[in-house]
Amino acid sequence: MSYPLVHSNRKAGSVHVVFGSECTHSMDYKSIGVFHSFKTSGWTGNITRLLACSDDQKRVYKGWNIGPTFVHPNYYYDVPGYGDSPTYNKPAALMHFTHEVEIEEEFILYIDADMLLRRTMNPADYGARKGLVVTEYVWYIQQGIANGLDEEFLSDRHAIERAKNTHGGYYHLFHKDDAKKVTPRWLHYTREMRHHPEKYWAGLPGSRLKENIDTAQKGAKHGDVPWISEMYGYAFAAAEIGLDHLFTRGGGGVLYGDDFLSLNHAGPIMSHYTLSCRIPSIEHFVPHGKYSKEERNKSYKFEKHNFPDFDATNCSDGFLFPEPPRIPIVDEAAALCAENAERLNFALCDYYRRNCPPHSRAFQRSLKHCPFSVNDDYRFHFDKVVPAPCGNSDSDESCKMRALSGECRVRISFLLMYNIYILVIFMFTINS
Repeated sequence: MSYPLVHSNRKAGSVHVVFGSECTHSMDYKSIGVFHSFKTSGWTGNITRLLACSDDQKRVYKGWNIGPTFVHPNYYYDVPGYGDSPTYNKPAALMHFTHEVEIEEEFILYIDADMLLRRTMNPADYGARKGLVVTEYVWYIQQGIANGLDEEFLSDRHAIERAKNTHGGYYHLFHKDDAKKVTPRWLHYTREMRHHPEKYWAGLPGSRLKENIDTAQKGAKHGDVPWISEMYGYAFAAAEIGLDHLFTRGGGGVLYGDDFLSLNHAGPIMSHYTLSCRIPSIEHFVPHGKYSKEERNKSYKFEKHNFPDFDATNCSDGFLFPEPPRIPIVDEAAALCAENAERLNFALCDYYRRNCPPHSRAFQRSLKHCPFSVNDDYRFHFDKVVPAPCGNSDSDESCKMRALSGECRVRISFLLMYNIYILVIFMFTINS
């Protein structure tokens, strides 16, 4: 089952955006977020959801109207030998799509469902071409390969050498021919990584290791298969077929909701709201007289796993995520946290208005809690950041100590001058 593509585009340098998803409630709201971010971040052309759906799931699934969709087997449920992890669906989704669909665009941008697009990505700006993949640098995959994982899973010495430069993840900008070629091997090596833990854990049956190879999986216990096996699967597959890579880093590519970087950039191309993010209490950063005690002590946290049963297609519900506090944002991580939560709510409001009856709770809540137009180009939170005078958050111990002595406060005069600066920039932008 597939929805038709919206646009026809055979031009050189054209991009088809795709993302993986599943027939579950928790994936539906994320998919709504991706589709909405596509149209509010300047993208044009095609975007397709690659939906893993078992036969049983298809019979009860209600989210077919969320956006253009390509359906493929859910490897976790339907394909023998792959039932140990849903992560097989990431390489499998793109494999089915590239082998079963005539893709008109030259390039494919493959992202995760828990990402929001912020800016467009022109392949020419990165020198993208057949044989070169643009992706995000992933330090822990590089670390695991440096520890010797490549030599356990690859036999060709040239592939082992190339694996030193295939440590990318989160998103991939592929030439469509490269995507078609790498995905079967990506799936193969993901399975190899998951089914052969004896190649990185000493002491397991069949292991020839004298000591463990650190996979850089946080919290892994002896014998555990790392959740990031799929990322290693890509690294090994890309090395085997000989793909080159150009890496973006943080502010230039993907930024997590809990990252902190300098503010000297326009923000990332896309944000990745994996795990959790937080906007710290402002009690250490502003004079106590400006905000109430409740506001000063308020700390906001967004955790995507806290909403597994939220059904966005239920018009009688109309759930929206807790609104981030409108207080001075003191670092980039907090700015992105606020932005992600707000953009997800805008996406839900847009979906409710397009798909729910006017008398429904979902439609009415969208009118009450979201702007009249939720489809305008999004104005990001990065221009709202008030840099902390010391440290990047109240988790900084040295800043805490300075705060207690009164040294770590944003002065009223500073806030006033900062707001005047933002107003001048805004007026200049409008007039130009």
